Amino acid sequence: MISEKNREEILTTISLAWLAYVFWSFLVEFFSMVYFLNLSTLSINAGILYLLFLFVPTIFGVKNIENILEKRYKYFPLFGLIGFAYYFSEQLQMRVMAIAVGFLFFYSFWTLEWRYQRIDCSQVSTGFVTGLLTFLLARFVWFSRNILWYSSVSIVIAVILTLVAIIARLKTPELLEKKGKDEQSSRIFRISSFSVALFFSHLLFSNYGIIPRWVGTNPPSTGIFVILALTTGMVFLNSAILRTSLAGIVGLIGVTLINYASGWIGIIGGILLGILIPSLWNSVVSTFPEMDMKREFPTAIGIYLFLTLAVIFATVYDYVPLGELFREREELFLVLATAFLYFHYAQEEFSPTLLTNLRKQKPQKPAKQTIIAVILIVLLLPMSFGMRFALSNRAQAAENELVAVTFNIQQGFDEKGLVNFETVANIIEDLGATIVGLQETDTLRPTSSGRDIMEWLGWRLGMHYYAGPKTRDSTFGNGLLSTFPIVAAETIILPSEGELAVLIKAKINVNNIIVNVLVAHFGETEKDRTAQAEKTAQIIKAMTGPLILLGDFNSEPRSTQIKKILQTGLIDAYAIMHNQRHIPTVIGGNATIDFVFYRGLQLRKSGVIQGYTGSDHRPVYAIFELPKTG
Repeated sequence: MISEKNREEILTTISLAWLAYVFWSFLVEFFSMVYFLNLSTLSINAGILYLLFLFVPTIFGVKNIENILEKRYKYFPLFGLIGFAYYFSEQLQMRVMAIAVGFLFFYSFWTLEWRYQRIDCSQVSTGFVTGLLTFLLARFVWFSRNILWYSSVSIVIAVILTLVAIIARLKTPELLEKKGKDEQSSRIFRISSFSVALFFSHLLFSNYGIIPRWVGTNPPSTGIFVILALTTGMVFLNSAILRTSLAGIVGLIGVTLINYASGWIGIIGGILLGILIPSLWNSVVSTFPEMDMKREFPTAIGIYLFLTLAVIFATVYDYVPLGELFREREELFLVLATAFLYFHYAQEEFSPTLLTNLRKQKPQKPAKQTIIAVILIVLLLPMSFGMRFALSNRAQAAENELVAVTFNIQQGFDEKGLVNFETVANIIEDLGATIVGLQETDTLRPTSSGRDIMEWLGWRLGMHYYAGPKTRDSTFGNGLLSTFPIVAAETIILPSEGELAVLIKAKINVNNIIVNVLVAHFGETEKDRTAQAEKTAQIIKAMTGPLILLGDFNSEPRSTQIKKILQTGLIDAYAIMHNQRHIPTVIGGNATIDFVFYRGLQLRKSGVIQGYTGSDHRPVYAIFELPKTG
């Protein structure tokens, strides 16, 4: 039989885990919406005021306010329910405001929960990390989508569960006194621990597929190891060895592998860092009562914001002042974060006697609530696999024709800032597309809420897919979908002085005939586009057999760049069917910059989808006869 005390601990852990789950959902959506607001206005100023919400808990350090909030902060999630209106609002500004307000209240709740700790410190950190793990598992099931914003039904369920969690937290028996660390920790320790814990959790661990995409592996097959790493870290939440400078060295090794290694070596780096994250959050929680909310907290948030925005600016550097300082510098800022991580562990000097002393200590047993949380996660793992398998589709090759489509999807947003995945899938489905080249897939970044549109489209349409390049390569990304097997694929970084441009080079088996497929996205400057066209032309000339080139070339039909492509012998599919005339492919303008080029195939039809407003580009398609086997 479960005792009354154990039931209360289980209930508290689950309620805190759900409130943490909602916090992480709001955090990733908040950053994504602020980014889209800037994207839609082409101004960085549009979202700056919303980022200032991160500094609101600074006022909790004012004594009168602190005394009032200490008894009332547990009601904050009730006000945070306003954020769920984000899904239903038609106006972009109202949607951003709703998500920002929802995030603010859940974020403030957790800041004060860490601050006052009216229940056991380990229980607070356990609930918080369990929420993150549950968030990862839910995204694993739903192919990286955030189930909280999946439909109106999911929102109603989320609101009900949140109300239940709030009631459960209100009924939790509390300690008579606040519980923190007995010894005062250093200021740099408190600041760095919070900044780095939030940064790494948000950037690398808010989805199971981020680290796999970061190092160039397949999320479904390797992402589960990220979840297992965090689960393992939960077991060692209070481990003595994870509170020493040795842990800082392990973190440095992990970040180095993530930054500079690929494949399974890079995944090992993610595993090492993942194991550290739970103990890092436990340290944050244990020292938070000592933090000076008026002086230290703003510094900590400032560091977190700088690191997060710096990684974002590494790709969109040309939209921000002094952007060149951030260009392709992701690894630099991850290393900088690791330096702060080492500050966190620097209180325990590393020495030859450290391991000896640790061996002499009796292993510290995991707290009861930590064991409960680990058991819950372990039980949820097979359920997650089962649900994911039940939702899976299988690719089916077309029988009558080969339909090639190129489509710049604007990072998966529509004009209202809503996730546009379903609309993209419907267009591909309605066209009966068999080969699709996508640009601006923006895979697994804070700016896209850590979603993986390529994995989701592959599942939704039952198609084989390839995403490139590695997320750490500072590009908006390209993607390839095919109903036919993708025999081989690679991503080539094209020459550029401005933003990076990439070309996917693939071979697709169409009824035992190999068709070469290229997916291009050229840069913004004339000089860069010319160099990229020359490189692409060289690649085309070196390839034999049927070939399709799909892309957003940022160049008009009579430009030097398009002429270089045509000089390779490729044919402009739209022009050949419409007497060398073109229509605009950019919505709200007169530019024609998206093309389907081909050779070695028999063209039946080509066109541009009109009346589509889900991106800033229109899909362009070409229909070919299927190649006949010899």
